[in-house]
Amino acid sequence: MRQHKRFSFDLLSMVLAFAIILGGVLALTGSGAARSDLPVAGEPMVLSTDPVPVTVDGREDIAIMVEIATTPAEAAAGLMYRKEMEDDHGMLFVFDRSSKRSFWMRNTLMPLDIIFVGEDGKVDSIRRGKPLDETPLGSDGTAKFVLELKAGQAEEFGITKGTVLNHPVIGG
Repeated sequence: MRQHKRFSFDLLSMVLAFAIILGGVLALTGSGAARSDLPVAGEPMVLSTDPVPVTVDGREDIAIMVEIATTPAEAAAGLMYRKEMEDDHGMLFVFDRSSKRSFWMRNTLMPLDIIFVGEDGKVDSIRRGKPLDETPLGSDGTAKFVLELKAGQAEEFGITKGTVLNHPVIGG
């Protein structure tokens, strides 16, 4: 009986040690939830602005400067907690594959245009997000990219269903 307790204790110790080592590895490699570059709760995540703007086919007067979210953690944080954004700025979400997409406005303080974009750069659908609303806003079809702009900017830029958006990560 005594040997059985010793075995259980040794197994538990090994599992705990493995968990601690794995957590350290994930923190060092930037994988998992232990990333140090993620925002503090309640603080906005600010990514660097890409030097190449998103452009709209047929509109040489439009250049939308974007932060590009490529990781699940960046996509989850998005524009949460932002209080303002310039009219010609936004966030471009890039996903590994096309799929039906759904976004919500949890902890998002500004109304947004959520523009779902296919692999070919063609706008699939546009939804208007209301601040702090957790109602899922989904794409009509599949989207590989999502562009978020201040509410009303899609109309201001002439972006409608079928409009083609250009950027090196879109269609590349």
